[in-house]
Amino acid sequence: MKGRQIVLTADRSLLSNYRDNMLFGFVACMPVEKISKQLYYRVFCPAVPADKVSGEALFAPLGLRRIESSLMDGFGRENVIVAHCDHLEKAIGEETKVVGINVMDPLGIGPITTSISGKPYTPYTRYTFEELMSRIMRLKSKYKFKVVVGGAGAWQLYRREDRERLGIDHIVFGEADNHCVEMFHDIMDGNAKEFMSVLTNRIGEVPYIRNPTCNSTIEAMRGCGRGCDFCDPNRRMKRDFPVERLKEEASINLKHHTCIWLLSDEIMLYGCDNKDMYPNRDAIVTLYKELKSLGNVDYIGAVHVTLSSVAADPECIAKIREINNFNASRWNGIQPGIETGSVEMFKKHMPLKAKPFSPEEWPEVVEEGIRILNENYIFAACTLVMGLPGEQDDDVKDTIELVKRLDGSAFVVVPLLWTDYFKPENSLTTDKFTKLHWKLYYLCWKISTKAIYNWIWYATAHFPPLVRQIAGLVGKFGAAYQLRYVRDKAKSIIGEDPDFDNI
Repeated sequence: MKGRQIVLTADRSLLSNYRDNMLFGFVACMPVEKISKQLYYRVFCPAVPADKVSGEALFAPLGLRRIESSLMDGFGRENVIVAHCDHLEKAIGEETKVVGINVMDPLGIGPITTSISGKPYTPYTRYTFEELMSRIMRLKSKYKFKVVVGGAGAWQLYRREDRERLGIDHIVFGEADNHCVEMFHDIMDGNAKEFMSVLTNRIGEVPYIRNPTCNSTIEAMRGCGRGCDFCDPNRRMKRDFPVERLKEEASINLKHHTCIWLLSDEIMLYGCDNKDMYPNRDAIVTLYKELKSLGNVDYIGAVHVTLSSVAADPECIAKIREINNFNASRWNGIQPGIETGSVEMFKKHMPLKAKPFSPEEWPEVVEEGIRILNENYIFAACTLVMGLPGEQDDDVKDTIELVKRLDGSAFVVVPLLWTDYFKPENSLTTDKFTKLHWKLYYLCWKISTKAIYNWIWYATAHFPPLVRQIAGLVGKFGAAYQLRYVRDKAKSIIGEDPDFDNI
């Protein structure tokens, strides 16, 4: 078995289109002990197709496609493959020198996963990664290649004991787009550092994708410039990808999909060049119209948005709705961050997130932003951050009151536990919760469970009928179980029901 010189791959939780509903990707944060593997893999997370001879994955995460393109230029198409994790034996062999792995949440200690699947449970993100690494280590012992890991979750593997246990030789932090050829040469020559940190400054240096991505994702922009101190991407310089380039990359996906998903850290800042961060409506509308003009485009979705941008330009959101023909029977979703209801915490950790409004206006901006999204048939999959450094009881109370006022909106709210990326012992865990933390945590689950009950039938409308029935039942019963679990655990710890009115 010769194999390819360079093999790229990702764990099973990343090699799925999640039945063309990106929000179902959150199911990967659920514990293996509570959702059976049959349900997870067959109902929510069916694998992307693979070539039965070569093992090549038909779809792959966008970041992996960038690396693939760059390495093809540097080493030749015939020497590089993005292999499906279930078919590695078909791609790896005697001539394999490097296996590169893209990771999102390899140890299951990301903020969302920790919130949903805390100890002693094992989230699917960790389970699928460790399953992948077991297979790679068996092949590594036979063929003696090097293993390099990069991606948004690479920070989780900084501890030597984890790398040695998992057979990882090198870790890459940052944006490796136009640096990976040099890095892979160094790895092959034995000259590479254990940790490599890189950054791509100019959009023109980012390689074009050549093959389709999971969920038809393309990258509209990087960074946002809002500078929230708990969010690494948001501290990076904002860079926009040109419309013509986005059309070219979208066309690759449209051979296999009928939608386009725009990845960004804040889609409403696309084309924005003013210090007040007021949305550039013309640039955003032009982007959506140009992509829609490609034909065979059912809709154009976006992953992230900031509620201050939404509140600043409701007409822009209305234009996006019109272009996509969203209506009462045709909703879309997007992920904004509520983060906190405390003005003090907001001013300390994320003051620019409110622009063009003031930090003092943030709670009202959140309410207005979600109202505008809902009026335009966009469901809000929100997050907030519990345990921000310096947080006091009054700050938690403010967040509780804000979330209560939002109850009844078309939204879910996922409480993220503040994570110290390099000193996990400083991170917030449920063991450190105060009574008010438990109240907020339970409130978020209560609202989200209600939303799942109301929306899962709509969200699974495109599923095959039997799979839709199963997904609906699993979603409802799973959410109800989690809510009871949180309530019972809170009761046992704080000695009272967290679902009470007086705080």
